[in-house]
Amino acid sequence: MERRDWSQRNLADRALLGEATVFRLLKGKYSRKTLRKVEGALGLELLDKLGGTVGRSSGVELADAKYGGYLRSLYDHYEAEYFLFRPSYANPGQIFFYRFDIEWSSEPAGLKFIDRNPGFEQSGMVSVAAGTPFIHFPTQDQGSSRLITAHHMPPNLETIRGVILSLGYQDHKNLRPVAAPIILQKINEDLMALQPLIGSLAIDDPRVSDIAGELGQVFDPQFL
Repeated sequence: MERRDWSQRNLADRALLGEATVFRLLKGKYSRKTLRKVEGALGLELLDKLGGTVGRSSGVELADAKYGGYLRSLYDHYEAEYFLFRPSYANPGQIFFYRFDIEWSSEPAGLKFIDRNPGFEQSGMVSVAAGTPFIHFPTQDQGSSRLITAHHMPPNLETIRGVILSLGYQDHKNLRPVAAPIILQKINEDLMALQPLIGSLAIDDPRVSDIAGELGQVFDPQFL
């Protein structure tokens, strides 16, 4: 649906289903008959031809229901190594960046992210809310919480744009809630040169000038 820019109503019309049925389907509640109709509308094979089930036994990889129950095959383009870029909380005029990886986990099932901020490493499971254009990267550690919410990345792109809600030392002394734009950029040959520089760079540094421009656009309605 996301790749075709279809709404729930679009799918319902093409599969000859009611919108309420499609809504239940996206919440993981469906019958074999419903899924067969959706297969026809999307041109996909979702049911195992032998057992008629979706899940690990059918060879179809699904995230656990609490993470959204999404199909790995629809989100495997997220599996990669990234740099996370965001404005520095404590040093205005600088961009802070570090490694951020996304990979598939079998147990628990779903996309797993590994935040490699030096000294503050953390990881969590990617959540996808059905029927929305957003993907979430939540973490909880010893009572502290952080959330990254981003717009879905189409398969033909390599950039995830979103916002982060966390805690930070904005003046080097007082810990405060902070919200900031973030860019997750797949690491390519050009970005590999930044690996030894992980930390902060001036916002006008030519090596991150394009990223700085994109960070300034994250809150634009065309992105979020």
